[in-house]
Amino acid sequence: MILLFPHATRVCIGVLLLWLGLGTRALLAGTDVQFRTPIGDIEVELLDAEKPLTVLNFLQHVEAGLYQDSFIHYLVPGFIASGGAYKEINRGLRTADFAPIVHLPAVPNEVRTGTVVSNLFGTLAMGRLVENGPRPITGEWFFNLGTNSPALETINGGYPVFGKVISGLSVLQTFNQFVSSAERDTNGLIILFDPNLPFASGPRPVIPVTTVDQSSIAGLYRNVLWVDVTLLRVRIATASNGGHEIRWVAAPGRTNRVEYTEAFPPAWKTLSASVAASTNGLVLDPAVANRFYRVQVDPLVSR
Repeated sequence: MILLFPHATRVCIGVLLLWLGLGTRALLAGTDVQFRTPIGDIEVELLDAEKPLTVLNFLQHVEAGLYQDSFIHYLVPGFIASGGAYKEINRGLRTADFAPIVHLPAVPNEVRTGTVVSNLFGTLAMGRLVENGPRPITGEWFFNLGTNSPALETINGGYPVFGKVISGLSVLQTFNQFVSSAERDTNGLIILFDPNLPFASGPRPVIPVTTVDQSSIAGLYRNVLWVDVTLLRVRIATASNGGHEIRWVAAPGRTNRVEYTEAFPPAWKTLSASVAASTNGLVLDPAVANRFYRVQVDPLVSR
């Protein structure tokens, strides 16, 4: 979800929001990203100014599509929920398999760059997939599900926090309700460790699933906690009729919703909702009143 004031400009690293009232005020905010899961959306403001290389590395993974068909692969209630390390190949086919994501080159550890941000509940940090030897900062991320400070700022050189949840804390609280795979004979929120699960290579992670369906691998795949990470660059301009022109990088084949509100607390109303045919999203709003806009993308339908 991207929230913009009229006439604001969305850029990849940071966004300047301007509101013209009796005077002029400027608020510098970080890049917003949305994590869509089967149990709810998590919206995160990235710490562009504090952890620039970590944020850039994460955004490059998003924009390169490396997180497509990825999922939460490791979850310890009260501790962390990790993603960005594995994806499914041949998703939806009988030949489906899990495989590691090929990450981009590592970046320096920014734990102590600028402000040291604590690994507290509701923060997003960068993890490391490699267990032995050098532990690169790239690609794998995790949400803190509890108070993990100061340990995670020091152990193994520290894990840099590069984002804070601004909406969707209830989803993290749901993560904390998962139970051990020893209870997998019940329906509900399960942490499943099954040596029979296929993996093309690499370690076998603990996978959180919404329900256990052992009738087939395809059935189990449908219950995995898929994660769709979306970055929508939005630009607002004045239209020729005095209204507003909203442009954004759309998600093709998905329903893209443009919503607006004229007051806060917000009462969001739909301006447009349509399946995007390309990445060039454009909606014209004839209203000349000052409005706040946001763009949201509907989640993928399970295959």
